[in-house]
Amino acid sequence: MTQKTRLRGGEILARALKEKGVDHVFTLAGGFCNPALEGFMNCQMPVINCPHEQIAGHLADGHTRITRKPSVCLVGPEGFANAVPAMLEAGGERAPVIFVTGSST
Repeated sequence: MTQKTRLRGGEILARALKEKGVDHVFTLAGGFCNPALEGFMNCQMPVINCPHEQIAGHLADGHTRITRKPSVCLVGPEGFANAVPAMLEAGGERAPVIFVTGSST
C-alpha cells in the first residue's frame, strides 16, 4: 500500500509561481509565511529575507525591472500597508511584481 503525499498550500503556491516564471521571493521570514517558505525551498526558489516590508516590495520591484522576470513580495497582514508604496510604484511602471499576504486570523 502506498501513501499519498499531501501537498500544503505553500507548496501549491510555490509550484504555481515557479510555473509562471517567478524565480525570486522577497519577504520577512516569520511564522505567517513558513508553509510558503517551505514550498519555495522545495522548489529551489531563492528567498531573500528583508528587514522591512517596504524594502521587500522595492527589492522585488527592482529585481523584476532588471531581470524582466516576475518576482514575489510575501509579507504578513500586519505589515502589508508598509508594502503599498512599492506596490503602487511597481504598478505604475507595469512591473510584474506579485504581492502576497495572508489572513490575520
